[in-house]
Formats: sequence, structure tokens, C-alpha cells
Amino acid sequence: MTTTTTAQNISNSQIRSLRNEALRAGDDIQAVICDIALDGMVDMDDYVIDASPEKIAELRAMTQEQAIADCAEAISAAEAMG
Repeated sequence: MTTTTTAQNISNSQIRSLRNEALRAGDDIQAVICDIALDGMVDMDDYVIDASPEKIAELRAMTQEQAIADCAEAISAAEAMG
């Protein structure tokens, strides 16, 4: 039986792996979310994000708990795909 990744059981190692995959794929938004999940904050100047001002504001306002939940959701979706 496979365990689904959730915000309650996700590990920092899984978040770091997701961050690395996101960077390789050019998904800076997911990488930012992973940084927030790991560190509780992010320096947005480290990234070139092609997103609306609203999305940038959403990322800046994201809490660590929200970021962890978002990462768990992304990992769980990937797990479901096989």
C-alpha cells in the first residue's frame, strides 16, 4: 500500500527534490513555493518569474504552511500519475 504525500507527512527532502525538479523544468513559481516551504521566506530577486503582478503578490503573501500544503499537493499529483 502506497502512502499519499500530504502536508502532514511531507519531508524536507521531498520538498528539496521537488524544488530541484522545478528548477530543471524552468518552473520558477514552484521553486519559489518550495523555498517558502523550506525556509518560511524567499528572496524573490533570486528568480525571474514570468507571472502577473497578482501571482507575484500571492507568492509574497504565502505562508510556510500554505507552501508546504502546495508542495504536498504537487508531489501527491505526481505520485498519482505513476
